[in-house]
Amino acid sequence: MKAQENLKKYENIEFIKKGLYSKSAVFRFNSLGGLGSTIDQDGNTRIEVASIDEVLDKKADYIKMDIEGAELEALKGAKKQLEQGVQLAISLYHKSEDIWEIPEYIKHVNPDYKFYLRHYTNAIFETVLYAVV
Repeated sequence: MKAQENLKKYENIEFIKKGLYSKSAVFRFNSLGGLGSTIDQDGNTRIEVASIDEVLDKKADYIKMDIEGAELEALKGAKKQLEQGVQLAISLYHKSEDIWEIPEYIKHVNPDYKFYLRHYTNAIFETVLYAVV
């Protein structure tokens, strides 16, 4: 794994070979690359997923998600982190409804969040929600 190799000098990093979701499960994933990478029951790759709250027993400093349309489900699995006010950077462009559903869910869990949007390209991709308490 390239990230593991590049970050091996840091002792405080733990790699967990699972995808993020609202609960533990196993999915098929279309990993052919490009814009078609997504959870797909006919996908070519089998992936195990877990929730952040299941695998993390302390408050994170920062959570960044660009997980091909599974951001809302993964945030549902990070409810404890949201309640504690973890800083967030969440991609909002994979599903059109993400632009309102994700901030609405975060605000429902913790009304103290403030939101900032940033769009990084001239295309429809790369809109990121920053959420801080």
